[in-house]
Amino acid sequence: MVRSGGTDSGDTAQRPLVEITVPYAHERRNELLISQWRRQAGSLLPTPPLRLPPHGTGDYRLRLQRLSFHDVFIENQYSDALLGSTGTAHGHLADHVIAHFNFAGRMTYASERATVTTRPGELCTRRNGAAWKFEVGRGTHAVTLALPAGTIRFPSNGPILAGEQDTAAARLLLAHLRACTEVGEGAPLGNAARNAARNAAVELLQGMLDDQVIDDPHLFPTLAKAARDLVESRLTDPDLDPRAIADALHVSVRTLHRAFADQQTSIMEHVRQRRLERARADLLSTTWTVAEVAARWHFHDSSHFIRAHKRRYGETPTALRRRARASA
Repeated sequence: MVRSGGTDSGDTAQRPLVEITVPYAHERRNELLISQWRRQAGSLLPTPPLRLPPHGTGDYRLRLQRLSFHDVFIENQYSDALLGSTGTAHGHLADHVIAHFNFAGRMTYASERATVTTRPGELCTRRNGAAWKFEVGRGTHAVTLALPAGTIRFPSNGPILAGEQDTAAARLLLAHLRACTEVGEGAPLGNAARNAARNAAVELLQGMLDDQVIDDPHLFPTLAKAARDLVESRLTDPDLDPRAIADALHVSVRTLHRAFADQQTSIMEHVRQRRLERARADLLSTTWTVAEVAARWHFHDSSHFIRAHKRRYGETPTALRRRARASA
């Protein structure tokens, strides 16, 4: 069925809702899928090229709700296993930028230049210009934002960007999309409110894309250096951990760990090494006790500090000081 209210195609009250059930084993399953979509959505929601995998069991179910704000729309999607195509070559959402927030299941998009699979807690943003093939896993739930490509500055490093939903920019955009959906299910918004909701979605997506560029592997060395510089300025911070570092750099923890994948140490190993080096300097330049030095640089206790120091330098802190005094 299609639920619709008002006559303006940009009205938030106009919410086509597609609900489809097709047996996977039906010999005309693909024809049934397309015919149900067309009958329910009509011209409000053009049908992309779709087909059901032949190995599916039970029934295929699709539920899709769209909320429009002029040329920007939000979709709440649930789908079982499905194959399809989109992009300019297929006339479906051509010249759009689309952001997918995945909450359950799996979605894979593939073009000649890139292939990305998103799982729960992940997102991807892509330019829907070239032809894309997509595959949806059973029980997939996602929220999608789509807008004309000309309204956004898409990064130049590729046609698709993948990342985590736990970055501050992604969380802010998702909160706005959910708020729009909740408000849109009530009374229709006025034109000024619709413009504001539309413009906010565009700006928040742009902010997320600008942050998400850092997930490009070519920029990982720059991110790793920025992380090391941040660590150096906050070595005495007892709350210094991957989450705090990632938040300060406006990236996800996953991206931070990926940036250190090709380094000689992980981010926290780097923190521990630098603290050990600073502790060793204190042993040589102050009269603090070993326990005081260990506490300043956030070792669990003096025994842990002594073992770490001996493992790294081949001698205990006391032996270091004795040797330094003898040399003096």
